[in-house]
Amino acid sequence: MTDVLVLGGTGFIGIPIVEELLRANHSITVLTRGTHKPAFSKPVRFIQGNRTDPESLRKALSPRAFSVVIDNLAYTAEDVNTLVEILDGAVEQYILTSSVNVYGRNAQNPATEESVDLGATPVGVRPEPAKSSTAGKRQCELALREYISGGNRSFCFTILRPAKIHGPNDPSPRLWWYIQRVADGGPLVIAENSRDPLIRHVYVGDLARAYVGVLSNPNCRNQVYNVADEQIFSLSSFVSLIGKALQREVKWQRVPAELLQREGLAEFSHPLVATGDLIPDITRAKQDFGWYSTPTADWLKILSQWYLAQDTIENSAGYQFRERELALANRFRAGLQNKPKLSVESTHGLD
Repeated sequence: MTDVLVLGGTGFIGIPIVEELLRANHSITVLTRGTHKPAFSKPVRFIQGNRTDPESLRKALSPRAFSVVIDNLAYTAEDVNTLVEILDGAVEQYILTSSVNVYGRNAQNPATEESVDLGATPVGVRPEPAKSSTAGKRQCELALREYISGGNRSFCFTILRPAKIHGPNDPSPRLWWYIQRVADGGPLVIAENSRDPLIRHVYVGDLARAYVGVLSNPNCRNQVYNVADEQIFSLSSFVSLIGKALQREVKWQRVPAELLQREGLAEFSHPLVATGDLIPDITRAKQDFGWYSTPTADWLKILSQWYLAQDTIENSAGYQFRERELALANRFRAGLQNKPKLSVESTHGLD
């Protein structure tokens, strides 16, 4: 049994991580601001503190000692350095949740763990969390590396870079945009210049297993790992799996971007389209801690059914204008019906 401190243990990825650790019979302490204490399957100790307030954090954690800390709430070098200062000598392993977004939009694919220049992003003012997945996570990773390279070896680090994370209670909720529209049987209305990027995803339940895999694992000392599905899909092929899960045909309706803008629909364009090709290499994770993933079609089916079973879930982005989307698609399709190439496309691709 290992004593584990989890920062960010009450949210989207934190709850599955804690549950997976409990299944492995570890002793868990969760730092919380006190506003939310989930009912876990086994006893968990909660301590109250605010991650964004160094004095509150110091008061909550000193003079406690833990074997491992899992940090899901670090967005800047300052966040990491504050926690390192407080826990120096009181922890053996620091597991940082980073992101494959550190590779940026011009990733060299397959993106290996070394194929990013962390120093390319200067350490500066704390970015807003929604905008910090590239700059902020680079800062965090660099701070940990600099701490170890500076001769401070009271603990080791392990950095996990998850791919795009999906699962129940996703606060983003990106996949709901596709699931809700596929379920209603109408076309997905997109800009005619939309790309069809190749992306690796990861299911939150699988991601949680990665933390158990690297925890106190000597192979994972001072290492960085991409964590992603073994399968690679284009966006259109990925959405086609949602169609299969719901037993619906997926139809795409391309329209000129200016028409979406004119109808007030441009800001609600499908949420994964802005992603460029991003294929993180997972070879190291497989070798060092036996990483494997649930087949994408299996977890997409579970997730699709979960979303549709929620009685109180809000509509996906822009769905309040769904009738306007469909009317635009019908008008545009009608205008092209006498031309040799229609803009209605099959479930098999966007190109």
